[in-house]
Amino acid sequence: MKYATSLLLIVTLSVPALAELSLAEQGRAFLEQNQHADGITVTKSGLQYKILEPGNNKKPTSRSRVTINYQGKHIHNLVFDSTFNDEPSVLSLRRVIKGWTEGLQLIGEGGRIVLYVPSRLAYGRDGAPPTIKRNETLIFIIDLIEVHD
Repeated sequence: MKYATSLLLIVTLSVPALAELSLAEQGRAFLEQNQHADGITVTKSGLQYKILEPGNNKKPTSRSRVTINYQGKHIHNLVFDSTFNDEPSVLSLRRVIKGWTEGLQLIGEGGRIVLYVPSRLAYGRDGAPPTIKRNETLIFIIDLIEVHD
């Protein structure tokens, strides 16, 4: 009976770890395939993006406040957040995920970009429960409406 209890303990402890590894692996596989899609660029940090509309020459810096509309999706296309049917968001690029800070500097006012954000540039090991799980790769479509410097 002692053996069965030990085995049960090992299985119980391993299942959450496997689920997290599986989600991380899914994200890596998605990004590996996505980097070869038309129009995708990969930065040194691993952020993938596609500029749909470059906008004008007024680009934000990492310290800018911006007005945006966005949609956030999981890699399986399930939308978890969006401002497109609501009011735009005004936020500081110092207070968002690293993938947004890096990606929004690539377009100007009036621009539109799709960001494919690896977990380490998003919410990482912590996630943002209950909507975003640990180690999750995310997709964002962002319209940069205005840069406030």
